[in-house]
Amino acid sequence: MFPAPQFFEAWRLTQVVEHPSGLAYATTYVYHVLDNLTKVTQGLQTRNFVYDSRSRLTSAANPESGTVSYGYDNNGNFIWRQNNAGVETCYQYDAANRVTLQVYFTGNPAGGTTGQCSQIPAANFYSNTPNVTYAYDTGATNAAGRLVSVTNSAGVVNQIVSYDALGRVTASSQTISGRTYTFPNYSYNLADAMTSETYPSNRVVSTGYDQANRPNSLTSGSTTYLSSVTYAPHGALAGHVYDNGQLGRLYSYNKRLQPTEMRDGAPTLSGGTVSSIGNPLLDLQYFWGSQTLGGDSPSNNGNLTNQQIATQNPSGSFYQSYTYDSLNRLWSATDTGGWSMQFGSTQSGAGDRYGNIWLSSVSGIPAQPLMPATQSAYNAANQMVGLGYDGNGNQSSFGAYTIGYDAENRQITVSSTQPSLSAAYAYDGTGQRVMKTLAGGATTVYVHDAFGNLAAEYTADGSSSPPCATCYLSADHLGSTRMVADQNGNPVARHDYLPFGGEIPTGFAGRTSAWGTADNLSVKFTGKERDSKTGNDNFLARYMSSAQGRFLSPGSCKVFCVNVFF
Repeated sequence: MFPAPQFFEAWRLTQVVEHPSGLAYATTYVYHVLDNLTKVTQGLQTRNFVYDSRSRLTSAANPESGTVSYGYDNNGNFIWRQNNAGVETCYQYDAANRVTLQVYFTGNPAGGTTGQCSQIPAANFYSNTPNVTYAYDTGATNAAGRLVSVTNSAGVVNQIVSYDALGRVTASSQTISGRTYTFPNYSYNLADAMTSETYPSNRVVSTGYDQANRPNSLTSGSTTYLSSVTYAPHGALAGHVYDNGQLGRLYSYNKRLQPTEMRDGAPTLSGGTVSSIGNPLLDLQYFWGSQTLGGDSPSNNGNLTNQQIATQNPSGSFYQSYTYDSLNRLWSATDTGGWSMQFGSTQSGAGDRYGNIWLSSVSGIPAQPLMPATQSAYNAANQMVGLGYDGNGNQSSFGAYTIGYDAENRQITVSSTQPSLSAAYAYDGTGQRVMKTLAGGATTVYVHDAFGNLAAEYTADGSSSPPCATCYLSADHLGSTRMVADQNGNPVARHDYLPFGGEIPTGFAGRTSAWGTADNLSVKFTGKERDSKTGNDNFLARYMSSAQGRFLSPGSCKVFCVNVFF
């Protein structure tokens, strides 16, 4: 059922009614004379927006995050922000209107609201969020007109060492806790695709490309990690082979270009292309409104209705089915291994009009005590009743856990009495997490290359801590890790997930010891890193709790983010 939109004379959308013949959830929109959206109403919840005479947003009031205010200079640069907790951020610019300084503060110091951030006294700095400095033009080869470094007051430095004549980064470094990790070389082909990257360990990883400039191989020294990469006519992956040829993958799609099968196992090659996978170690099959593999039907509206997770015995195979409410929200999930989950109610569908879900029944898997069980578990700000939240809408306590956040709503501390836990997190000037420190001083450092990719993790003594010598991760259509294989193509672990990312543990719903066992692997649901201490998934801008089925913070970066390439 499609929403029913309404417009008035200026062709501005004024109302959307979702499932008008049933749930009839209405959302209304109000504008002022300059066409700026000023009010959104959903049921009992209202969102208000205020603008200046130049149609720049000066205030946004949302139920989840409260009121956030914004200020600008005469050049239109965004120079000031105050969040609902009263913490302010100042942005200072150079003559070319490039941000050069970012200061977090409280109080009402000179320069704070006018973009003169360097005038703010240190006594007003917000102590748990380091200030950030941006440098341009000098300090790197071919740096004129380009960003050279991003440095925060905690001493974390992202540095571009050199650009080539075309403005492509050719060397970079990242300094964390006094140690510098250098990426001495990035190379490119004539079509601007990166052909090699040299890591801080001096390891060189090279990427090959086909005639359409699509990656078709990955090597390092004499080792080939990925080869025989081919693509379907619409550009999606069709097949590839890992490492020594013992493990490959073959993809299939339906007429709507939706994935219908992903098979991992010993590959058969024909003309350098994976033609078949025999006796697959993992066979993921997807059904979109049809019970026939690869089929299609008029009921295919993009919702996955069934999937089969087939493996070699004795690991087992499982068939999962999904139903959706009239708003296309997941309503139920069942599994032939014996687990099931039902969300919402017959009257409301899978959740309420604001998108809040609750788990009305569950069987065959461990209890889900942190997931709401009724609609009354939510308050008027879409927060869970009985849990703690800070002034910006970040979840600050649940059960025995306490979470602290900085001015950018990033988690900086997590503690718990049961289990006993204390962890602190640090970030660079671009918002990437660079360090995790546990009680007792055990530290993990996360090193990123010039493009924001996590390149390495190091423990306190500087040594690398991979889960195994060489592991190959087989992901599903969402990017979730389903199987881990060693360098010989042998499975060492398997993973299966509940609808919102919770992992099905060993011993439940027919899962043998091959499933859900600890493998020291952090890449889990949708390919995001799962914190081993809290179980939360790092989605970069905020964390997701699979145990609750929701994010722990409201969406961030509503108006302004410094967009750099680290």
